[in-house]
Amino acid sequence: VFSILIPDIKAAFGTSDSVLGLLGGPAFMISFVLFTLPLARLGDRWSRRGVVAIAATVWSLASAACGLVGNVVQMGIARVIVGVGEAGATPSSQAMIAGLFSERRRSTALGILAAASQLGVVTGLAGGAAIAAHWGWQHAFIALALPGVALGILIWLTGPKQAPTGERGTAGEGSSLMQAVSRYLATPSLRYIALGVGVYNIFGYAGITWLPTYFTRSHGLSVLETGTWL
Repeated sequence: VFSILIPDIKAAFGTSDSVLGLLGGPAFMISFVLFTLPLARLGDRWSRRGVVAIAATVWSLASAACGLVGNVVQMGIARVIVGVGEAGATPSSQAMIAGLFSERRRSTALGILAAASQLGVVTGLAGGAAIAAHWGWQHAFIALALPGVALGILIWLTGPKQAPTGERGTAGEGSSLMQAVSRYLATPSLRYIALGVGVYNIFGYAGITWLPTYFTRSHGLSVLETGTWL
């Protein structure tokens, strides 16, 4: 939703593309990278359900706050908190699915989870553009973010419970963080996956951040048309 609203945010705050690039990229990704491992570890040690529920609530409230800010500094702070919240989602979500499904069905379940995130991209682009066109960009942030708070509560109440650490059978779960990292790096396929995903995201995040603005500036599309086509 941030990417489709860049033209409106730029007009509202009179800021530069460089600043908007910082808000769209580093303000979110640096906090995401820094908090992913600690929150994944917290999910192993404490509660994956709890981490995902709190993460969904935090990033939803922070996303809604993006629609209430009065300047780019406040927007930057909100974006940092969005990154912290989203950092807690994927590892513990995948771990919960791994515990619920047998190896025969696990890939399908994880595929549904992966597809859902892209459905969220579609909703953010098309839904955010439609709401912004009718009620303003601030309302787009708020309207698309607040349902996440209800979702966080639902996960907290209904998510699968976690066995105590001593009762779990997952290999390596009781190891230290450094042991887990060493084991990961010692597996060639996992190293290549990390490298591939990292390289992809350099271009993927740049593309999804700036494609909407490219279509509005270079091809004369409205925000609503751009969101619909993308």
